[in-house]
Amino acid sequence: MSTVQTLDPEAALLDEKPVQQLDFLRLSLPYVTVLILFVFMASRSSGIDVVTIGSGISILLVIFRQIIIISENQQLLQKYQDKTEQLDVSEQRYKSLFDYHPDAVYSLDVTGRFESANPSSNALFGYEKNELIGLSNSLFIEKDMQLQAAQYLENALRGQPQSYEVPMRSRFGEFHYLSVTNIPIMVRNNIVGIFGIGKDITENKKNEEKIQFLAYHDPLTGLANRRYFGESLKKAVTEAELLNEMFAVMFIDLDHFKEVNDTLGHDIGDELLISVANRITSCMSSNDLVSRQGGDEFTLIMRNVSGLETVAQTADKILSSLKQAHRINDAEIFSPPSIGIAVYPLDASTPMDLMKKADKAMYEVKANGKGHYQFSKETI
Repeated sequence: MSTVQTLDPEAALLDEKPVQQLDFLRLSLPYVTVLILFVFMASRSSGIDVVTIGSGISILLVIFRQIIIISENQQLLQKYQDKTEQLDVSEQRYKSLFDYHPDAVYSLDVTGRFESANPSSNALFGYEKNELIGLSNSLFIEKDMQLQAAQYLENALRGQPQSYEVPMRSRFGEFHYLSVTNIPIMVRNNIVGIFGIGKDITENKKNEEKIQFLAYHDPLTGLANRRYFGESLKKAVTEAELLNEMFAVMFIDLDHFKEVNDTLGHDIGDELLISVANRITSCMSSNDLVSRQGGDEFTLIMRNVSGLETVAQTADKILSSLKQAHRINDAEIFSPPSIGIAVYPLDASTPMDLMKKADKAMYEVKANGKGHYQFSKETI
């Protein structure tokens, strides 16, 4: 709430009168003195003579010159006042930009220590007013980025503006991701420090990561999606060919899943898929890949297998795990899998052919009683 102050015009005039009277006396005193001197000389003279005339002309010239000087001084004073006002307005504009900027705005000395910081900087780093002054900016930067951030700072001190992104933590350990701009401070052609602007892009980064995750992962189970699996299978073929290795592709389809969806609802079906995904993942090694193709279909890549026995052991482990009941909402649900297996390079040497062979083997399992696994006939 602001308070409006009123100014009494009469009181203002009373305050100004002594100053104006003093200025008038100070300015008029030399002229009064000269006039008194002139009157004294004229009264002592017997008439208008050359000395009197010369003195009068000299006095007039002095008065005229003084008037010109006063006028010039007044003009200079007015210019000075105008410049001062312009500088004051410019300083207030800069202060407003500095203080009210929504991003962190600060200045660093040549060693990277804070010399000034706006309120947004204090809020971001977790400090009260002026507490940041003298602290090194490296205190807030994540350790794995400190060397790179120091290089950016060094480049700015060489006169090269820098823009980069850096992870940091506040005084209280809160994580932020900043988009930083560093600008060298030039004074008389010398760089004396750096201006910094730090924009908090933490939410943007989270959204980017989420979009990137969803582009390659199934939103329900968190497994790799069809796109990720396809790219990974191509990479696996290339690496296996180069290193002369063998790997296996499994195609898994759940039996009776449609009945679960139809009788218990899609929510229960989704919970079942999540449970299946977790069980399959627990049976695989960290180098393997588990993906959801869609619906109740899952695909796997077992990398660098030593032989068919290793693949069979993993298939048995998955089969045994998925044959156990899934307890969802106090209900026991059974949905055993049918698993088809193709092995590179025994069955095929291209990603498409491997998928076809594994898919075909899975459908043969479906046709022959379900609930077990089968290698592609080429493997056998």
